[in-house]
This record gives sequence, C-alpha cells and structure tokens, in this order.
Amino acid sequence: AAVIQREAEILTGIRFPLWPAGHGHAFVEFSRRHGDFAIVAAAVLLDVGADGGITRASVTISGVGPAPVRVSAVETALIGVDGDEEAFRAVAEECRAIKAMEDVFASSSYRQHLAVVLSRRAMVKAYGRATGTA
Repeated sequence: AAVIQREAEILTGIRFPLWPAGHGHAFVEFSRRHGDFAIVAAAVLLDVGADGGITRASVTISGVGPAPVRVSAVETALIGVDGDEEAFRAVAEECRAIKAMEDVFASSSYRQHLAVVLSRRAMVKAYGRATGTA
C-alpha cells in the first residue's frame, strides 16, 4: 500500500499479489430486473489446498452501502473449510452483521439477508471451480 506524504508526490505504480492458477471465483448478484443495477452482489475468490481445505479467501459484498465491503470475518472463518455446504451456510451468516443502507429499493434487513444468501451461493460456486466439481 502506498502512502502519499506530500501533495507534490505522485503514485507511479501499484502491485497486487496474484492468486495462484486453479483458484476458484464467483460473482453472484440480485436485481429486480435483468440488466438493472444489483441490489446486492457477492464476489468470492477461494484458494483450496491439496487436502480440500480453503487456504485463502476473499469475500466482497456490494450494494449494501456506498462502496463494496470486504468481509474479513467471513474470510477468516473460511480458512480450513473443506467445501461442506453447511459450513458455508454458517460462515455466510457473518454477513448479517454488515451495516446495510436502506432506500426505496430495499430495507437494510433485506440487504443483509441477500448478503448472506448470495455470499453462500458464491462460496459454493467458487469452491466448485477451485476443485473442478462445479
């Protein structure tokens, strides 16, 4: 992460650690009509070890606030999970704690519910892609 010290400084580069080949990915969204902006969306990246346990996770939820939210509690809880859908269901419940906005399209509790459901679906898809079972 770069920190700009003074106004006269300029960012000249940025580096992101790449995920290894074979990781699983998924993006799941819910909108009222096809093509509309998503009310809530979940993006998941999973790296799975040879034993089937998750070794690295990234979980981001969008639509719950003005910017996407990384859910570090879910990422931490996923380490070691071996693809059991009940484990994914339990871990996804952490998304209910996200402070969600309310507007004319959805209440905050509905957005939290969607975050739980969509993150679980994305976890299942990403795990399946990482293990070749999807």
